[in-house]
Amino acid sequence: MNIDEFLDEVCKYVKYKSVHMEIRSELREHIYENIHEWKMSEEEAVTSMGEPEEIGKAFNKNFHLPFNCRYGLCIWAAMVTVFIYLIYPVFAKLFNNTINTGHNNVVILSAISFIMFINVLFLKRGMLKLSFYDTINVTMGFLLGYVISVIVLMVFSKSGYYLYFSDVKIPIEFPYIPLLPINKIVFGLEFFSWWSCIVIYIISARGKEKTKEKTAEVFYVLVQYNNTGFLPVEKEKK
Repeated sequence: MNIDEFLDEVCKYVKYKSVHMEIRSELREHIYENIHEWKMSEEEAVTSMGEPEEIGKAFNKNFHLPFNCRYGLCIWAAMVTVFIYLIYPVFAKLFNNTINTGHNNVVILSAISFIMFINVLFLKRGMLKLSFYDTINVTMGFLLGYVISVIVLMVFSKSGYYLYFSDVKIPIEFPYIPLLPINKIVFGLEFFSWWSCIVIYIISARGKEKTKEKTAEVFYVLVQYNNTGFLPVEKEKK
């Protein structure tokens, strides 16, 4: 097995594709260390790294998307959007469309803030990386959540989507969008939901350098845990 085949085999077990580059870079660096410093052949250096399946599963355990699913960020963003988008109409129905006091607004905003905080903790467990691909998944999830929310409102509310624009007051002032009717704040709460998902993801994710450092840390822990293989690298670390 050559180096590229070994790296491909390791990454096959890591579902979170955004971190594949850092994983490949870290492992390739260690293989070259074994080749140049310990005078190994390429095949010997690759063999000394251990089983690719074991290494890949270890990385997958540390770097993973929500729900350990390829489209985990999309699903997560859809759930957050549905929650944020429907919590106001639900409260409005419970209080007979009279949510217009400061107290009730604080309750709703507190609930939204709480779910944001919980989601930051939830996403941080997966050691996410800032990437364009992940941002696209978050956006697709938001759009999915938005469609689901509109359908739910249309099914369970006589006024459907426009429940927001009747006598129920949204507790946040949104900027007016030119060329749209003043009394219809279209895209108000939608944009708020999308920005919430993006901000939560950005806060929870790491930059490229931080991801690389974490990759090296995870690999070193794996080296310490597994005493069969990695011997040249272990000696160097000591």
